[in-house]
Amino acid sequence: MGLVTCLWFDGRAREAANFYASIFPDSSVEDNWIAPTDTPGNTQGEEIVVNFKIFGQPFIGLNGGPFGVVRTLSHTLQNVKNTHRVCLKCVVGARK
Repeated sequence: MGLVTCLWFDGRAREAANFYASIFPDSSVEDNWIAPTDTPGNTQGEEIVVNFKIFGQPFIGLNGGPFGVVRTLSHTLQNVKNTHRVCLKCVVGARK
């Protein structure tokens, strides 16, 4: 079991993952998750999650949409028995 940092993006997770992978050693863009149907924040076929590594450490880029004005936003996903994920949200300095 390990912790994976999830970074929130407004539709540019792949762009960020490609950038990070291009400048840091032992970094790569892994796989992704595409919306199978329309959701409140995404339409069918849009990329929702991009998995990537920086310095060998796994990260998740989440295309979560706009979130008002956010100074610091992170999600931590904890793998539980390799089949479920529990999302812990930490929002600091967000304004509505």
